[in-house]
Amino acid sequence: MFSYFFQDTAKLRNELEYIQAEKEKYVKQISVDISREAAEVAQCRKELNEFKNEYNKKLNRIASLEEEVAKYKKIGMESETIVSSCDMDMHEKIINHKVLSASKGDAVVCNDNDKLVNELKKQNQEIREANYKVVEISQQQEVIFKKHLEEVKENHEKALQQHYFDVFKTLCAIAPSNIKLPNLPGISDMDQFYKWLKDVENVVQESENVKQFNENENDDNKDKMNLAKVAELEANNRRYRAALVNLASHIDAIEQETISKEKVYFSEISRLRQEINEQLKKQLENERKRKLELISQASKLCEVINRPQKRGNEVADPCVRANYG
Repeated sequence: MFSYFFQDTAKLRNELEYIQAEKEKYVKQISVDISREAAEVAQCRKELNEFKNEYNKKLNRIASLEEEVAKYKKIGMESETIVSSCDMDMHEKIINHKVLSASKGDAVVCNDNDKLVNELKKQNQEIREANYKVVEISQQQEVIFKKHLEEVKENHEKALQQHYFDVFKTLCAIAPSNIKLPNLPGISDMDQFYKWLKDVENVVQESENVKQFNENENDDNKDKMNLAKVAELEANNRRYRAALVNLASHIDAIEQETISKEKVYFSEISRLRQEINEQLKKQLENERKRKLELISQASKLCEVINRPQKRGNEVADPCVRANYG
C-alpha cells in the first residue's frame, strides 16, 4: 500500500515539476512581451515628443510672424506721421488723395494680416487639442494594458493556490487514517510547496517504518491480519487512484485555461498595437498636411507683409521731394 503511495507521490511530484517549468516558461514569455510592449510605448512617446518639438517650432514661427506684423503696423504709423507733417499748402489735394489711398490699402492689408494670424492661431489650437487627445488615448491604452496584465497574473496565482489546496485535500483523502499529514501553510511559490510535499513524504515514511517494525515484531501473526483492514486499504487504494485521475483532470483543465488566457492576452495585445499604430499613422498624416498648410500660409503672409512696406516707401518719396523743392 505505502509503496503504491510513494510511487504515486513521485508521479505527482513530476507532474508538479512539469507545471512549474511550464509556469516559468509562461512567465518568461510574458516578460518578453512586456519588454516588447514597453519598447513600443517608448517609441510612441518618442514620436509624441518629436511632434511636440515640431509644434513648438510652429508656435515660435507664428510668434515671429506676429512680431513682423506688429513691426509692420509700427512702420505704417510712422509713415502716416511723416506724410502728415509735409507741406500741405502746395500739394494738399495730391498728398491727401495718396495718403487716403495708402491708408485704406494699409487698413485692408492689416485686416487681412489679422485674419490670417487669427486663422493660424485657431489651427494651432486645433493641433494642440489633437495632440492632447493622442496623449490621453495613449495613456488610457497603457493603463488598460497594465490592468489586463495584472488580471492575468492574479488569475494565474489564484489557479496555483487552488491547485495546491486540491492536492492537499486529495492527499488527506487517500492517506491512511492513522497518519496525520502536516497542515498546508501559506504557500507563495512552488519551492515551498515541494518542501511541504517532502514533509508529507517524511511523515508517511516514518509511519511506514513504524508499521514495518511492528510487522517484524509480530511476524507470527501476519496470517491473522484483519480482512476488514485489507478491504479498507484496498478501498483507500481505489479512492487514491480515483483522486489521482481527478487531479490529472484538474491539471489538464488548468493547462487549457492557461492556454486560453494566453490566446486572449496575445489577441488583446495585437488589437491594442494595431489601434495605436493606426492612430499614430492617422495623426502623423494629419500633422504633415497641417504643416504644409502652415508653410503655405506663412509664405503668403510674408508676401503680404513685404508688399505694403514697398507701398509705404513710394508714398514717403513725394513728401521728401516737396520739402527740398
